[in-house]
Amino acid sequence: NLFDHDPQIGDRVYACFDENDERGWYWGNTSGYEDGFYSIRFEDNDYAEKVSRENPNHILTVWEYIHIYETDPPPVKENDEIVKTLSPRQMYASRCKWCALCKKRDCGSCTSCRNNKGVPHNDIIERQACLQKMCLHLSESQKKQPAEGILPPGWTFMFTKDERFASGLVISRPESAQSFRSIEGAAEWVPSLKENNPSVVDDFNAHVGVIDGVRANCSNKKPAVPSGNISGEMVLS
Repeated sequence: NLFDHDPQIGDRVYACFDENDERGWYWGNTSGYEDGFYSIRFEDNDYAEKVSRENPNHILTVWEYIHIYETDPPPVKENDEIVKTLSPRQMYASRCKWCALCKKRDCGSCTSCRNNKGVPHNDIIERQACLQKMCLHLSESQKKQPAEGILPPGWTFMFTKDERFASGLVISRPESAQSFRSIEGAAEWVPSLKENNPSVVDDFNAHVGVIDGVRANCSNKKPAVPSGNISGEMVLS
């Protein structure tokens, strides 16, 4: 049977974005699966949830596309939108839900978790991804976050699954291969960080929910309260 082999997470697919539009089929990749429905991240960076393979089938694998249309699929679009940094809201909507970081409980202490209080888990428009749970299926360029008002322009941070480090935190310096595993280390090596913002260590750790180099959900301590005025939604550069 042509439709015997369902797509796996991460597979390229031809999927329906708008069932009311006969032209509403586009190329993308599966990013999640739950209760018979797929989540799709399209190559123009749009996102759809609850896309079905049955009654009706709104997803075609590459193999199915070739057999139905008797032509090869178009090449993957290479554009800036694919690698653009995602905001915490976009990361929540794009998460796979199944990787090791997606399955961790929220830290409850970072800026995103504080902003999520009262926001339902199924609200993919308003809910933000916990900053310590950056889905492993997203690229580094999509996950690297600015920290507006805390770190200088161009500096970014992200969390990885690297268990060699207590927090998995990586802070990157612009126009340099240099990276740091803590804000304390970054401030020690780059004195200008404290010169520009004397409370940078406390502000940053409160922003990401890290206490004494350990993720907040692994500690019984309460996070420091930021001394500066930190916006909940980070602004993309």
